[in-house]
Amino acid sequence: MTVNITSQVKSYYQNKINEFGSTALGVDWSSENSQYQRFERLLKYMPLKENDSILDFGCGYGALLDYLKSRNIFPNYTGLDLVSEMLEVAAIRNPEVAINFISELPPNRTWDYVTMSGVFNVKGEIKIDEWEIYLSETLNSVMHLATKGISFNLLTSFNDLNRRKDHLYYCDPREIALKINLESPFTLTIDHSYELWEFTVTILK
Repeated sequence: MTVNITSQVKSYYQNKINEFGSTALGVDWSSENSQYQRFERLLKYMPLKENDSILDFGCGYGALLDYLKSRNIFPNYTGLDLVSEMLEVAAIRNPEVAINFISELPPNRTWDYVTMSGVFNVKGEIKIDEWEIYLSETLNSVMHLATKGISFNLLTSFNDLNRRKDHLYYCDPREIALKINLESPFTLTIDHSYELWEFTVTILK
């Protein structure tokens, strides 16, 4: 199942980057402004410091790194993505950290923080119950990659039905904690207070 899902997701974003290049549309966001709003929320409750390490899980062409630079935040950054075209563009745009854009997780490596933006949005033709298993398995795996915390966003089910698209996944924010095997101590923040049709979850250990 996971192989089928990752193959489908990879194909979807390959088409996007090939059509739109290193733009918000190239990673399936409507605008750079909304993209930066998401980055702001992903980092809002994460006390990221310059010497901290961060894994940008599903990094695309490295737009989060652009955002960090624009805020004069320079952590130890790693970008991970399935799509080789994304990684190639990201490395060209950021030659100083080109080696830090990777397609596979190195063994036994951890980071202080892990962020995921839009990773769980595009389910394509995958059934919702299968997609939610994938979501839960991925989140629980990522929790072990982070020593201090993770953040991720999801499209909200609290929206108008006529705005929804069949190929996207919408999640009830009240159920998200049930999808993760949380271990104490931790803090969980669900931010549904911005105008985009989504919410952001931050879990700090």
